[in-house]
Amino acid sequence: MLLYQFLRFIFLIAIRAFFGRISLGGLEHVPQKGALIIAANHPSTFLDPIVVAVWLRRPVYFLANGGVFTSPFVKWLFRQLFMIPIYRQQDSADASQKNEQTFSACFELLAKGGALMIFPEGTSEDRRELHPLKTGMARIALGALVHLPPEQDVRIVCAGINYTNPRRFQSFLKLTYAPPISARAFANSPSGIQALTQEIANRLRPMLVITPNKEADRLTRQIEEMYGNQLRKELGLDPLHTDSVFTLAQEIATGVDALLKENPNGIRQFQEDLTRYLADLKQHQISPRVFSNILENTPSKNEGRVVLHIHPFEHLALVAGFPLYLYSELHNYIPYRLPGWLAIRLTQETVYRAPINLMLGIFTFGLFYPLYGWLFAHFISHTWWQVLLYLVSLPVSGYYAFRYYRFADLLRQKQRINRLDSHALEALTRSYRRLTAQITGVAAIKRVSQP
Repeated sequence: MLLYQFLRFIFLIAIRAFFGRISLGGLEHVPQKGALIIAANHPSTFLDPIVVAVWLRRPVYFLANGGVFTSPFVKWLFRQLFMIPIYRQQDSADASQKNEQTFSACFELLAKGGALMIFPEGTSEDRRELHPLKTGMARIALGALVHLPPEQDVRIVCAGINYTNPRRFQSFLKLTYAPPISARAFANSPSGIQALTQEIANRLRPMLVITPNKEADRLTRQIEEMYGNQLRKELGLDPLHTDSVFTLAQEIATGVDALLKENPNGIRQFQEDLTRYLADLKQHQISPRVFSNILENTPSKNEGRVVLHIHPFEHLALVAGFPLYLYSELHNYIPYRLPGWLAIRLTQETVYRAPINLMLGIFTFGLFYPLYGWLFAHFISHTWWQVLLYLVSLPVSGYYAFRYYRFADLLRQKQRINRLDSHALEALTRSYRRLTAQITGVAAIKRVSQP
């Protein structure tokens, strides 16, 4: 229990540091006592259980892929972390027999009033969708009722997880807990397992950004990247509110899905034009989001060429802030970059890289920061408050370095735009205007861009 609570505290700090904005809703729906199952969607493998559990004060057990329980030490460690193995048929010849033991462990846990987290999709993909749910979770919930007194219930709380990009530092997270479902309400129905599984899907789906297929998902992300900020303004959504990012994503996905059905040829031509435009920007090393913001917020000459001025203060701020940036890079470069470098080499599966990166980051920063503190105290100052001030400066300067880098990158992109010849800039501007007119002019997407 002590190890679990300690790691929960560490992971909570890590989650708050990793994500730039977090929207957390419905936490009051999670019962603090009694048999509980958390049912969550599963877009990012090992990251999802951490994201869901760190906010819960009560300990939560997890069903984890039995294939990772590979040695006595790993089995012991994972059990200390409240992990229960579940086996897939394709991974183990005796999966059914092993899973009988897993079900018994779950029944025993719930009979004692414990909490269990299950991902009923049974798979994890970095796509905005909800896979068909497996019935195993409903079987566990209804099977556990046999081990409970008639007046007690197993409550199921659905947790909807949405990421803008779980692999990108300072990306956005939205986590929503739904009101609990009573397992006993489905206990006496002959189709109770299927009905409960369907009810869980019905609770999860409205909390998620869902795109119907890969083509719609790709086009939705491209529109968000190119015109998301402007669409949020036209919708009247608060640009500083995290929920607005996911609300807009769902609205665009709905519009794109409708267009793919109503006018597939038209939307595919639009997609080809958009892909070409994004490729042209990439060739010039200009971000679509930056180019959109500049065109929408910068005055133009009569012939339509953007008048883009870089204030001398911006260059002054860049020069003045460089020493602190260098200080941060000297301290944070290795512990920040090393986890990502290792994650890429440890797995080719992108869905595994985010959690591996996060976990290794906790280890590298937890190792390097104390090491820096010891070196500072040993070679520079023995005064405790100076050592403490130095240690505090490490994460603060690290965040500053991230913001400084983004500021410097914005200036670089402005300079690239200024260096474009008039023909190239006018071609990009025309493409942008034509594409945005199509986004706001076509019927299905017009609904997105109007309050």
